[in-house]
Amino acid sequence: MRAYLILIYISVVLSFSVTYGQSNKPLITLMPLFDNDIPKNYVLPSFPGGENAFHNHMYMHLKQAENQLGETIIGLAKYEAYIKFTLDKNGKIENVKQVKSSANFPKMDQKVIQLVKNMPDWTPYLEDQATKPISLGLIINYNSTTAHMKFD
Repeated sequence: MRAYLILIYISVVLSFSVTYGQSNKPLITLMPLFDNDIPKNYVLPSFPGGENAFHNHMYMHLKQAENQLGETIIGLAKYEAYIKFTLDKNGKIENVKQVKSSANFPKMDQKVIQLVKNMPDWTPYLEDQATKPISLGLIINYNSTTAHMKFD
């Protein structure tokens, strides 16, 4: 099962995430977490406005959280979090859980959980032309390189 998820991760990250700037890691990596075999006929969910809108939304709210907390991450450390959440069949977010966090920024972890919970509804996941719930994995890699990105 673990090898299967790694294979999904590699294939999806190459097509579903975007790397900006000079960082080796993208600011945000989003991937579907299929429970079983990858279905043959599916359409991944999408954030309102598309992938760039999603990255802009996350970036803006991460910067805002950093400023509100007064915890300077830029230049001092990196913040990395792994979040798992489910989109229900209507594209609403539920079951938000932090799988891994940066031990140095517990208040930022709380802000990230709230950020994910408060995201707008997505265009739902389709499988065999029917809307279905899907679990998504979200990796946030916020550091001195990713914190100065511009999204078009």
